[in-house]
Amino acid sequence: MTMAPLQVILLLLLIRMPAILAQMSPGAAPVQVSGFMAAFVVISYLATLGALVVFVWQRTAKAVRLLNLPSTNGAEVSHHMDRLMSWTRRAINAVVAVHLYLLHLPAVVSGWLSHTVLLGRIPFFAEALYLLPVFLAWLGLWTANYEVESINRERSFPYRLAQGLPAHPMPTLSQYLSMQVRHNYYFVVLIGLVTLFEFLGDQTEGRIPNSQYVFGALAFLSMVLVVPWLMTRIWVTVPLRGPLRQRLDAIAKQHHVRFRNILLWKTHNQVTNAAILGPVHFARYFLMTDALLEQLSDQQIEAVFAHEVGHGVHRHILWYFAGLIGALSLTGGVAKFMQVYATPAINLALVKYVGTPDAAAYLFVMVAMGLVMSFGFPLVSHRFEHQADWFAARHMSKMFAARNESLPMPAITLTQAPDPVEYSASIVDVQPLPVQNVTVEQYVAGEYPHARPSDVPPPKVIKPSGPNILNARPIQTVLPPEIAGTEVFISALDALVEITHRSRDKRGWMHPSINNRAMLLRELARNPAAAAAFRHRMIRTRIIIAAVLVVGAATALMADRLPDPPAQEQPRQQLPVSKDGKVFQA
Repeated sequence: MTMAPLQVILLLLLIRMPAILAQMSPGAAPVQVSGFMAAFVVISYLATLGALVVFVWQRTAKAVRLLNLPSTNGAEVSHHMDRLMSWTRRAINAVVAVHLYLLHLPAVVSGWLSHTVLLGRIPFFAEALYLLPVFLAWLGLWTANYEVESINRERSFPYRLAQGLPAHPMPTLSQYLSMQVRHNYYFVVLIGLVTLFEFLGDQTEGRIPNSQYVFGALAFLSMVLVVPWLMTRIWVTVPLRGPLRQRLDAIAKQHHVRFRNILLWKTHNQVTNAAILGPVHFARYFLMTDALLEQLSDQQIEAVFAHEVGHGVHRHILWYFAGLIGALSLTGGVAKFMQVYATPAINLALVKYVGTPDAAAYLFVMVAMGLVMSFGFPLVSHRFEHQADWFAARHMSKMFAARNESLPMPAITLTQAPDPVEYSASIVDVQPLPVQNVTVEQYVAGEYPHARPSDVPPPKVIKPSGPNILNARPIQTVLPPEIAGTEVFISALDALVEITHRSRDKRGWMHPSINNRAMLLRELARNPAAAAAFRHRMIRTRIIIAAVLVVGAATALMADRLPDPPAQEQPRQQLPVSKDGKVFQA
């Protein structure tokens, strides 16, 4: 299952922006739309979205036929479907943008609502009309993808049964769709909260001093304190219990990271992931999915949890907030300077093409923040993920150094290790522990055959029988702790990518590719100079974020002291009237 928060954020901003621009341009001339053109725009909007869904269904049917052939590479088909779904989501956003801003769908909807008595007064009703066809299109995409994931799960049953791993049936289509909606569209709730506080600020302006700033601060506090708790309710979670919980508690305590709870994230064994929510300890949660707990070994689970603890130790969520606030303040301040010091010709052009200078400033801020979220956020997020990876690798290395028990098997990846002799010629075979095959229900119930160090059988070292074709040097058969800790975390990454059938070269909005993460970790583990350079890079990253925050705050304060821009004469308002006498108003 894939999650697409960036596409959903952009979609919601695209849908919300026309109403905001209209509010900022109350005297602007409405767009004229004839009755024929209005029908064409609506039909085009629905037909284009429907055509995209039909196209995906056709490609999905082909993928299902291929997966039913025993010789088909299931991972390759899954990679192709991932690319198809990602491309289709972007195409849907492009369709929405074209119809809203080029074909004037808001003018069509506004004209229709002007003939109603109550519907036009319902808040966000127009946005709901724009969103409903898109939401139905996403449901169509998920329904198509359900067939592919069902076939992949069926194909994995023989392997999992042969390995003694838990095997689960596919959730029903309704359960699958419900989970997809909750995991992808939770941003609707977040944006709804912010919009609510913005509405309250507008309604109380003049009655409460600095009401916009007051409710803006309340919106920020709700994002920090309420949203983490709310997300644990939107995503089905229960507290994690048992001996595993005690081990994870010990890791967090060791690194002085306080939190409210560690939660089991129920996903019908569809999602293999972990997360940390909340920047402050009394509203901070750790989440680990059911599939992750079932399919990773104890050491791998510890490594993944240490990665999330690393986010807490380095306060990455607070740095995200600092960067976001700084970027918003900076772009808003720049927009105000441009608005005040723009030439009369520029202001007249803005009035003509956008509506008002205020609307143009808001549009500038939204476009700038879209670029920041599309390019700046991934750059910072990828570095933070690398830092959390390195934190987890060092934690596991210190654990192995302190408790020299069974050393793990080196991860087998598609990347080329920096030293083939050191990494690929040393294979340590460890007998699987019973804990690796227990079900998540046993974890929750506390029926957990915890393996103490004394219970671990001694490792068997397998030495190659022939000469080493890569290098004639003696082969190292025991991994040092600093290498072992790194390899355990890389093995967890490998397990995740194998379980989900994802590409090792694909990078996401928040995460680098698996190959990139593994190669950097191995370089940091074997090269102290590279580790020192990485630390300096992270220091520079924080300095840049702090600088953006300071400069943004200073720019916003200076812009707030500027006089209001001179009022521009608005074009005379003329209601568009079609040949059949209907009136359409933006």
